[in-house]
Amino acid sequence: MMQDTVLNICKDSVNQFVEFMLDFIPEETLITNTATVKNRFKYKHADSTEDESDGDLLINEDDLDEVKLCKEWVNSQFQRNKDPEPLF
Repeated sequence: MMQDTVLNICKDSVNQFVEFMLDFIPEETLITNTATVKNRFKYKHADSTEDESDGDLLINEDDLDEVKLCKEWVNSQFQRNKDPEPLF
């Protein structure tokens, strides 16, 4: 029974990892010229179980002031842009 449980947990973990990696692979890449590259990602509907914060840290009312400041800073530093400008 333990082997079966560990096997199922490993399979679920691998499936979640594959889904995570596929989220960062564009569905289509349009190259107009050497300076213009546009990636198009598949639109994914948010499940009702997921929060709608788009990956930002949620700031709760009962958090300490220092924790709120830290979460605000982290959210400002890491923008969730899946369609960034080309590096060159």
